[in-house]
Amino acid sequence: KRDHDEVTKCPHVELTPGVIYVQAAPDFYCDVNVLAVELLHRGNDEKKGIKIVHLVRNPFRLAVSNYKYHSQDPTPERWVKELDVCAEVDNPIYPDLLMPTLGMNGVMNHDDFDSILNLCHSLFTTHPGLEEPDFYEHLLKLDPTKGLLLATTQLMRGRNGDITRMANNIIKMQQLQQLEAQANIAQHHLLPEKRIQVLTLAMEDFNQMPKETAMRFFDFVLGDHTSQEVKETIARKYEDDYLELVRGDHVHITKGNSDNAMLEAYLREHELFGRILGNIERVVEDALGGSD
Repeated sequence: KRDHDEVTKCPHVELTPGVIYVQAAPDFYCDVNVLAVELLHRGNDEKKGIKIVHLVRNPFRLAVSNYKYHSQDPTPERWVKELDVCAEVDNPIYPDLLMPTLGMNGVMNHDDFDSILNLCHSLFTTHPGLEEPDFYEHLLKLDPTKGLLLATTQLMRGRNGDITRMANNIIKMQQLQQLEAQANIAQHHLLPEKRIQVLTLAMEDFNQMPKETAMRFFDFVLGDHTSQEVKETIARKYEDDYLELVRGDHVHITKGNSDNAMLEAYLREHELFGRILGNIERVVEDALGGSD
């Protein structure tokens, strides 16, 4: 589960050789040297290396998708009706955890977290008929641009701050790879077998090119240990299953709507989110370019 040690700020992960682990939005808040030791040595000192597949999304489209998904009627998520969103956003722990990475890399500054909280308070329980702290009612009844802003505040700060966490984790993955390269040079390895390998993939590619993206995943994870024929068979099966879900209106697959482009454009022009999400977009694009 998503968690981190209060002392090291690393996630509680014990990896076993030969096992694939799936972790949604992990907490990689620790020093990169500590993170490397935790990943390679916690629980089993016999690991020769690890492969990490990091799935990322364009932050603007993620914000719009998040708003659209949680404002469906009925909502797919019960917690949306119970959340006091500004109380969650008003958590001083996460800015302190994120700033060593995001601040040092020019993504955002500490005052931005205060601005996000102020924006939340300006939108939540401040409109006629929305005096109760019901997040879902706000998403349903606010003007779409205001609902989008409110939903995005939650993605930027707090335990569910998945956009800022994504940017933090991308940078941590890059730092891990840089650390690995430096260690190999220091040990005079000419053709080293990398202990930590990272592949960054865009979630949108799994939607737009399901078979091709699945093949990139299998080639990276399985390498020559599995035949191309077997990998292609599994990739075709994944594509068929995904397209079947799309045709069946699966609750977790939100369709593009006519106002999605308008909402994304609104975010891009927003004084606060346009700048921060624009910086995160560049972080995402840099990571995807580095994985080509």
